[in-house]
Amino acid sequence: MRIADFDTWREGAGGDIVAVYDAGTDELADIYYDEAASIAAPNPITLTSDSSGRGKFPQPVYVLVTFYLTINDVNQSGAQRIPIVDLSGEDISEATVSVDAETPDIAMRDILKRTVYATSYGSIGTNAAVNTATITAAIGAASAQGGGRVVLPAGAIKYNTLEIPGFVHITGQGEDITVLQSSVGDRTIELTGDNAGLLNCTLDGLTSVPSSTALYGKALSSTSLSNVKIKRFETGVHFHGAERTLFDQVSVDGCDTAAKLHGDTDAPGDGQGSALTQFVWRGGVIRDCTTTGIDLAYVDAVVEHCHFEDLTFIDDVGDALHIKGAKFLQFKNCQWSGGTDNNVKIEDDDDDTTTENKVRSVRFIDGKMSEGTCVFDGECRDIIFDRFDFKGVTFDPSLPERLITLRDCVEDADVEITGDSVRIARATTSEGGSSGITSDAVATEAWTYPLEPGQVAYVEGKILAKQQNGKNIGVYHVSATFLRNPAQLNFDNQTADFTVGQIVTDETSGATARIVGQSDSGGSGYIELTDIRGIFLNNATISDPEGGEALVNGSLVEQNVTIKGAQASIRADVEDVAGWGVALNANGGEIRLQVTGAASTIIEWTSHMNVVTT
Repeated sequence: MRIADFDTWREGAGGDIVAVYDAGTDELADIYYDEAASIAAPNPITLTSDSSGRGKFPQPVYVLVTFYLTINDVNQSGAQRIPIVDLSGEDISEATVSVDAETPDIAMRDILKRTVYATSYGSIGTNAAVNTATITAAIGAASAQGGGRVVLPAGAIKYNTLEIPGFVHITGQGEDITVLQSSVGDRTIELTGDNAGLLNCTLDGLTSVPSSTALYGKALSSTSLSNVKIKRFETGVHFHGAERTLFDQVSVDGCDTAAKLHGDTDAPGDGQGSALTQFVWRGGVIRDCTTTGIDLAYVDAVVEHCHFEDLTFIDDVGDALHIKGAKFLQFKNCQWSGGTDNNVKIEDDDDDTTTENKVRSVRFIDGKMSEGTCVFDGECRDIIFDRFDFKGVTFDPSLPERLITLRDCVEDADVEITGDSVRIARATTSEGGSSGITSDAVATEAWTYPLEPGQVAYVEGKILAKQQNGKNIGVYHVSATFLRNPAQLNFDNQTADFTVGQIVTDETSGATARIVGQSDSGGSGYIELTDIRGIFLNNATISDPEGGEALVNGSLVEQNVTIKGAQASIRADVEDVAGWGVALNANGGEIRLQVTGAASTIIEWTSHMNVVTT
């Protein structure tokens, strides 16, 4: 161990005499000038001095025992222990370790138990049934002790179907080193509990057997996959809902569909599915999928707040990325190439009885796309490509109701827009904004921003207008404040009052929200909610930590956005034509900017919007 004390200059220590003692004794320890303990150093040792009176060892000093120091036979340090680097022959089962001061000590025997070697529970060979039994026994052993890793050997391992319960992870020796092979036309690996997953392995369906699914799960929480490849199944991954999922370096190759990530209660089945939220996928390749790459779809539950980063889509047929009714999505540093059909297809779900299935707020950031098509249908609220590099891409905006914004993007000469080209807005701005054209005196929506229940927003807009069939201009700098009132949830059969400020929980769906107001008349009434997560179900029991309890009566009622006060001009309008104008107003659940031009006048509008929200 290198003695750190006096290894660097110390103020006022020049010429001091330092002695190194074996801890617990008054015997001088053997010290050395090299880590291999081959060059002895004097003990005590006199510190060298510089012109400022500082002192340090003449060169690095090493010791092989636990030690303490004395300085000038007066000052004494505490004992410094040598790190343990070799435990051969030692029994450390009762030793405890912890990650930090806040983590409880854990006995080494319990840590070691968390790793289960499959070969300790049977043979791993060429027989799928035998391998399945061996791995299942190892999984059971890991589960019985509260979870752990089931380690598989290298090589091709045939299996039929496996179930992985909560807190158990199957881990191989590396992607393409441990290869799990199954030719079963079914769910070959099913995750049946939270905090489960796979690491360092490949799942191979061999021939894409009809109805085969590599990995299946329903209403999962905290699932994790790391360094996993999935290939040659009909479906790579199929989740009926999930939350707080992490895929790290996960690739899917040669499947019909790479991943079905659905908000789906599985109502035709057992009804135990859920919404899909907080799904993170970092790194990997989606290659040679013949129908769909990643399918993010509202079936009968929300899909929201999902993040995809450093994913590459290569040579996919059909829709490389299909987004249906999902919202609050981000795709960062993703790339598309070689696709023969749609790189991206975005559409609303076709159920008009709910508003939870409309695409909203999808961001594509710092990516690249070559060839292929981007198709948009439905409301398409707040779809923005930021700092993207497009080469030979075709945009088909024939059906979206809102503008698709390309902000700070680079396009080559082969980029093409078919259909309604006015639906594509190009903008160069460091913050939110949009651009578009008007040719009449009708107020036209130029930009929108959704608010969640209870959110307050201050909006500042800088809007430029330039006539294309003339020389007139307009410049506007405006601001306004907006509020979306809390949502209301009606209840009946109340057994105890709710407490404002507490979190209310749906005991059936697990949905939560903060209570900011209430009104009741005995056993019925409503509570006002913000910070809503999940879906509150009719007739479900809801409760708060203070004992409040009732049954939901109906569904959540969201309120519209309202403007507080009036729009203000930060500076006087500059306009050559008095009839032009801009207006910040509320529209349903959104803040809206409208621009108004003049009849038979083609005006190019560019807006730069800044929003601060709670």
